[in-house]
Amino acid sequence: MSTAKSKGKKPKATKATAKAAPKRKEPSAAPSAPRVLTPPNPNVPRSSAPPKEAQLTVALTGDTDPSLPDAPKVADGQDLSFAWLVRDHGAQWEEWRSHIATYLNTVDVALGVRIRALRLFCLSYLLALKLPPSPTWFVERRTAVPEVFSAICAVKARWTFRVNNYISDFIDWLLITHYSLPDDYGRPVVSPEYHNPVSRMKHGRGSNHSESVRSALPYAYLTRLHEILAPGAHFRDWTWAQQALGIKVDEDGNLQSTGGRIADWFEVDPSLIDPNDPDCVWRTRKLLRRLDPVTRKVIATNLTVTEVWSPVRSVALLTKLHVPLRSSQVRWLDSGEADTWRYQTTGRDGPERGHPAPGEPWPVDWVLNTGPLAEGDERHPVRRGVFRRIEDREFRTLSTGLFINTNKTADADVDGDDKGYLIPWQKDDLLYWLEKLRNWQAKYNPIEAPIAWSTLQKKHLGTVKSAAALARYADTCFLFRDATATGEDRAKPISDKIMDILWYPLLKALQDEERAKGIAYADGRPIQFVKDYPDN
Repeated sequence: MSTAKSKGKKPKATKATAKAAPKRKEPSAAPSAPRVLTPPNPNVPRSSAPPKEAQLTVALTGDTDPSLPDAPKVADGQDLSFAWLVRDHGAQWEEWRSHIATYLNTVDVALGVRIRALRLFCLSYLLALKLPPSPTWFVERRTAVPEVFSAICAVKARWTFRVNNYISDFIDWLLITHYSLPDDYGRPVVSPEYHNPVSRMKHGRGSNHSESVRSALPYAYLTRLHEILAPGAHFRDWTWAQQALGIKVDEDGNLQSTGGRIADWFEVDPSLIDPNDPDCVWRTRKLLRRLDPVTRKVIATNLTVTEVWSPVRSVALLTKLHVPLRSSQVRWLDSGEADTWRYQTTGRDGPERGHPAPGEPWPVDWVLNTGPLAEGDERHPVRRGVFRRIEDREFRTLSTGLFINTNKTADADVDGDDKGYLIPWQKDDLLYWLEKLRNWQAKYNPIEAPIAWSTLQKKHLGTVKSAAALARYADTCFLFRDATATGEDRAKPISDKIMDILWYPLLKALQDEERAKGIAYADGRPIQFVKDYPDN
């Protein structure tokens, strides 16, 4: 493996393109407690695909279910039309299906979880209890229907109150839309013959943990995780992360082991390699054959390819170890490449070096952004990036905070640049690596314009969002864009699953270290951070 400060201009990497389109608040106190993870079991076979007759089409952003060719992902809530209800359970459910589909097309907030709630309502209540397939029967005041909460509690106790309330919202809409008449002022009034049998619940009922139920890792262990993942001053020093996933090769480019994934390595033109850049980690690898991605026919044999290592996944995980953010908040951070002011540092060689004196901040320069994506001016600056310029006019000082450009519920009805919140904490060791990643992306995975959220798919979002909700996000230069992807996906954020994959081996590396030192529980059992899994 070869590694590579840049001297002179290098050939530009192929730019990922995307269409430019129209365009939260209190952070938690501490990082979330780590989970005990179990990797996927490769020995469990996938179910066979159903016949072609089972195919259906839904116009909705997202991928298709591999077990249902050309069909939406029914299992994870991408079927906005609820076509599965009639397809799998009979035409008698068409009235419910039609009402649900119409309602979902009016939803703007929390669309994905509302889809899951209504799926649970259908599967665990209407179908499981074998109730009449008539919405009118359900909302008639004279009908004594089973309690919804009791039916769904046994299935999804942890978030039952939310499911209950989302179902109640749907029934309210159903009554206003189909079981009401206008009063003298034209306002809809529900007929007294009908009512909503699903009462809204307060959060006190059911399980509603305000904090994680998992034990937090001691601070010393968190520090050690930082050291394993991000040692040294440059990406070339991150040797554990470079070898944690995927295929390993020897100095001659030969495979050391078979199987596995290429993971964070992606093929590039050899001219893009900068041997003087300590953040350019590259290697050559031998391929016995190359297949056409469409026909799967052999198109070349005995090749030597050049690959570059992408630090995106590792820096994303490092960010979560430093600050208490959701995975999605990390993945969607803006690099600031289109901001008016550019954050850059001087006079330091590493994340723990360069302090003028103990306790003083590193020397930091904020300069006007002269890059190709820069927007705004000094009077009307654009500020969307994770690096936030904080000016104290009273003391005439500058500092740098972290700007988190998304905030879930708090941002539900907020548009564009008003979304997000500021962490006014100059966390220099994290800022160091975020700046490194921004510069790496600009050099090895540049973009031509900020990315419109309307172009993102479910794999980038993690859930289904309505077109109206996506339109409220400002176009973003994603800091954690996926250099290992292909086409326009290179400009879009990594998925949450990509982050989770690295969390398991990182915890296992720490576990192996502690076991090698003889660290054990009081009863003699070896210390455990992850569930053990057979090597095969």
